[in-house]
This record gives sequence, C-alpha cells and structure tokens, in this order.
Amino acid sequence: MGLEVRQDYRVINLWEVDAAIVFEQSLNALLLLVPVLKNGGETPVVQRALNQLRGDSCIQNIASIRI
Repeated sequence: MGLEVRQDYRVINLWEVDAAIVFEQSLNALLLLVPVLKNGGETPVVQRALNQLRGDSCIQNIASIRI
C-alpha cells in the first residue's frame, strides 16, 4: 500500500523547567512532578504543591480509593 508512518517528539528535561511555571499556569497535572523540576526541591515549593494537591477534589477522590 506504500503507507509510511512518522512520529515526531520533543524531549523535555524536567529538571530544566522552572517549578514556578506549574503554579503560574495552574498546571495541576504537573504538581506531583514539582520536586524534580528546577527549583522544585525547596521545602516551601514542595509544601505549596502539596497544599494545592490536597485542595484538588479529583486528587482527593483518587486518594480515597482502596485497593
């Protein structure tokens, strides 16, 4: 059939992405990754991420699931 498939991708080094972007742009999906982001390992930054996670109703629903 002569078909060809191509997949383009871009590698993002998380340790090069500033953690402040997660808070500024409300990227809640990245809150769990804050400790590995640039400047994300500092205690106040991790605490801020934890506070936001605790306030997220979707996360609370997941946390209540028992396996």
